[in-house]
Amino acid sequence: MYQMLTGHLPFEGQTIPEITQKVLFSDPIPLRTWSPSLPGELEKICLKLLNKSAIDRYQSGHDLGLALQ
Repeated sequence: MYQMLTGHLPFEGQTIPEITQKVLFSDPIPLRTWSPSLPGELEKICLKLLNKSAIDRYQSGHDLGLALQ
């Protein structure tokens, strides 16, 4: 979803280990860095999908669908 909305990956780097470190320990680049006109609520939904903790992500596709409505 992040790449669809911005045209960029949420974590970028020169090597696989560098990207892996970012995925594990860094926050993604804010979506509105790439797409300033993106609605804040949509950015919030996308960032929730990328949350490090599974318990903090949407628990089902249905929950995501409700948030997108």
